[in-house]
Amino acid sequence: MFGSKQGENKIIRPEIIRSDEQLILVIRKHWLIFLIPLIIPAIFIIAIFIGFSFLVSYFKIPPTSFIFGILVILKGVFSLLVAYFGLLGWLKEYYDLGFVTNKRIIDVDQVSLFTQEISELPLEKVQDVTAKKQGILQTYLDYGDVIVQTASELPNFEFLQIPKPYFVAQVISQTVSQALKQTNQNIKIINE
Repeated sequence: MFGSKQGENKIIRPEIIRSDEQLILVIRKHWLIFLIPLIIPAIFIIAIFIGFSFLVSYFKIPPTSFIFGILVILKGVFSLLVAYFGLLGWLKEYYDLGFVTNKRIIDVDQVSLFTQEISELPLEKVQDVTAKKQGILQTYLDYGDVIVQTASELPNFEFLQIPKPYFVAQVISQTVSQALKQTNQNIKIINE
């Protein structure tokens, strides 16, 4: 399984993967995408601490004063809020998943902390699979987007900022081809 690790079976719940399906591929975001929601809050927290130190030293606020206590409380509250929103951003990226089975493609989107959307697409409805990388960073670090176009009124499935997009697109295309061959064989058996 591409993109999976030993402990990753914990995230595959029985309501997502059915017992009659074989899991082919687990799709996660690229590792760089996990860092971004952590780096930006870290920069803000550092700025908060630098700003606190600047205010205390510039205005010569003694550590025993009431204003110093208020500033310490504000520094703590703002730091916790920034860390909280950074963690929420990281969790959203971490729980955005895709699964490819021998029967379906499943897209799990973590919209917010308590909101998750699960979409599924039968392999027979897949019309085209496109992979793309844009820019130096995506090319160098080998990550990009895979778009699965459907042959119905269903919206396209987009797996954004995933590692090895060309490999993922190839595996999806091969799985779709195998599923279509199996479906055609089943139709021939029924017609005979």
